[in-house]
Amino acid sequence: MITDIPTPADFQSIGVQLLNSAWDTAASLLIDVDEADHYIDDTNELIDAFWNAARLQLSTALSIAQQGSEFLLKGRIASVSPFLLLAAVPREGPAGCAGTDKPFSDFRTIDAQDLIKVHNTCCSPRLPDSFVTEFEDLRKKRNSIMHSIDKSLSIHVSDLVVAVLSINEALGNEKNWVRTRRTYMNDAPQSQMHSSDWVDPRLVLEFMSIRNLLKPAELKRFFAFDKNQQNYICPNCAYSVDPDSEYKPLTALLKPNTPESTELWCFVCEETNEVERKNCTEEDCKSNVLSHGQGRCLTCGTDVS
Repeated sequence: MITDIPTPADFQSIGVQLLNSAWDTAASLLIDVDEADHYIDDTNELIDAFWNAARLQLSTALSIAQQGSEFLLKGRIASVSPFLLLAAVPREGPAGCAGTDKPFSDFRTIDAQDLIKVHNTCCSPRLPDSFVTEFEDLRKKRNSIMHSIDKSLSIHVSDLVVAVLSINEALGNEKNWVRTRRTYMNDAPQSQMHSSDWVDPRLVLEFMSIRNLLKPAELKRFFAFDKNQQNYICPNCAYSVDPDSEYKPLTALLKPNTPESTELWCFVCEETNEVERKNCTEEDCKSNVLSHGQGRCLTCGTDVS
C-alpha cells in the first residue's frame, strides 16, 4: 500500500513558498537600488555593476520560481488523483512495494517536461498556449542554470518578476499576488519570532519598486493598476512607511476616474480613502486631490492645510 500520499494543498503550499522565495530576491535587489538614491549622489555608474554582480542571484531565483510552477502543476494534477503523478509501471516500483507499505516519495514521479501534458489531459480548464510557451522557456532556462554554466544566459530582474506573476496568475489559488505576498510575510520566521509590524511597510517598498519597474500593460494585467492614469500618493501606505508622511508611494487611483470623484483606491493596501477636491498651493502642482482631514496634496506631497 502507498502511504503518506501528498494532498493538492501540500503541493500548492510548497509551490507558493517557492514563488515567494524567488520574489524575495527580486524585491530585495530592487529596494537596494531604490534606497541607494538616498545616499549616493550618482547611482547611474553603479547600476550596471550592481546588476552584473546580481546575475547568479537572479538566475538561481528564476530556477526556484520554475520549481514553484512544477509544484503548483502537481497540485492541480493531484486534485484529480495524486496517482497520475507516478511515472513507473508496477514492475518498476520500489522493491517490496507489493508486500510492504511504501511512502509516496519512494516512487518515481513523472518528469517536469510531462507535467503540462498530463495536466491538460486530465484537468479542466486546460492551460493556455501562452503559458505553455512561458513554462517551457522557464524549464529550459532552469536546466541551463542547474546543469551547465551558460555564460550567454542573462536574467533581468523584470524577467524574474514577470515569471513569478505569470505562474501565480495561471496556477495560484489566490490570483491577487499582493494578498498572497502579505499572507506569506505574516507567516514568515521574522513575524513568528517578533511581530508582523514590518510587513505593511515592506510591502509598500516592494510594490512601489514593482510599480516603477513594470510596463503599464503588465501592471494592468497583474494588479488592475493603470500606470497611464494619474497616480496618487496612498495616505495609508505613506503613513505605514513614514508616519511623518514624507514618503510618496504613488500606488493609488481615483475610482471612478472623473473630475468629481472623491474616492482613492490603492492596489497595495487595497483600501479606499476619501479625498478632498481642493487646489494644491504648490506653484508647479496642478492637482486638486488632497487627503481628507489632513490637507496633504496626494500628487506632490505638499501640506496645504
